[in-house]
Amino acid sequence: MEFNYGDTLRIKSDLYTILGKIRYIDTHGDIWYEYKLIKHSTNGQFWLSWDEIRNEYQFTKPCGSMRPSTMICVDEGREIVSGAWGDVDVDISDSAKYQEYESPDGATTFSIEEWEDETEYSTGFYVNKEFVTLEPNAAVTNSIEKRLKSVSGRNKLFGPFLWMVICVLAVFTSELDLPSWHQVRAFFNHPYTVSEYIKDHSDTYTYVTSITGTNNLKSDIYQSSLSLDETTQDIIKGLEGDVDRVTQDGNTAFTEITEDNQEIAEEYKSEKRNETTIPTETVTLLTKYEYITVYISTENTVLVRVESRESAYNHNNDGGYHSSSRSYWFYRNSYWYNGYAQDQMRYTSPSSYSDYNPTSNPYKSDYSNTSSSSTKNPYKSDYSSGHGSGTSDANRLSRATNYSYSPYESYATSIRNASTGGRGSDSGGTSHGK
Repeated sequence: MEFNYGDTLRIKSDLYTILGKIRYIDTHGDIWYEYKLIKHSTNGQFWLSWDEIRNEYQFTKPCGSMRPSTMICVDEGREIVSGAWGDVDVDISDSAKYQEYESPDGATTFSIEEWEDETEYSTGFYVNKEFVTLEPNAAVTNSIEKRLKSVSGRNKLFGPFLWMVICVLAVFTSELDLPSWHQVRAFFNHPYTVSEYIKDHSDTYTYVTSITGTNNLKSDIYQSSLSLDETTQDIIKGLEGDVDRVTQDGNTAFTEITEDNQEIAEEYKSEKRNETTIPTETVTLLTKYEYITVYISTENTVLVRVESRESAYNHNNDGGYHSSSRSYWFYRNSYWYNGYAQDQMRYTSPSSYSDYNPTSNPYKSDYSNTSSSSTKNPYKSDYSSGHGSGTSDANRLSRATNYSYSPYESYATSIRNASTGGRGSDSGGTSHGK
């Protein structure tokens, strides 16, 4: 049975009112609803959802991250929000990777949801449908009445036409694997992110720490088990080439020739044959919503800095995490040149880049000590032409394409055009809402 925002339910002997409602669709086209409940007697928060397989309701509450070791994973997948009503902390097209665990006797449950900005945990149990009834004439407390009025009208959902499209794409595609699902998400303006890809590949990327900047925006640091070159290619392939800009601070790339990079790698190495080798220590990738920096740390490990473009825009000059001054300068300069102008029109808060002066490059000699005139400092002509503070956004943006060329950008284009889509698949199922 489907319930609505504001309904009051009796679950066993207690009364609960629905403060929020979320509709999900998962990677196999399964659709379900989850209800945020407030208990009349205690104002405690709980969640209720219908489990099709067990033909029972699942009743849960938020909990800590410690999962009992005896529990068994019974389901996992990826869900996307297709509708939201009332007091819920999700938006349309938000998505999460989820895992469902049960005790050996099936009596208790434990759920994990990995959203882009946080991970949530809940524990609960199953309730026979006979013990969940709608109570249309039940009175609600004054505090609940006030909460209902305060969130009234906060309804977010796909329009009928878009909802029909996503259902057709999901339900009538018999084998909807992750690449296809990511394409569906991109269609609805919510592309697969580097943050998600790295969390999906914890065997390669290990979380190290987070840097909290202005407005409490975070940058996450991961250590890669691959080389800088391999890490860059892996991330590009993980996103199926959906990268806007790629820059690098040296002229080395593609240390390993593979089938999918051979043509670009050979062409690039041919172009650089007569140049003095400048080892690449830093590569930056700009996507629609993220700014990614892959760099060699001061401990000679490969680190990946993952942050939203809003976080990069609000950067508070933190000096980088175990980053050389060269890498840190390149990290800042790449964002200023490739992303700041666009983001200045997107975000309204003050930015440390408003008076940033990229001419203070302490590494110009790295680019000028070469035998070819084409490899002189690629920033010099831009600086002398008036780039930096005071340059108009339009001028800065129009010249951004002249910034440090990276063959990884051509590689991203080739991957995108090939549409290889080799990221595996997830299974469907139910989970708990945010």
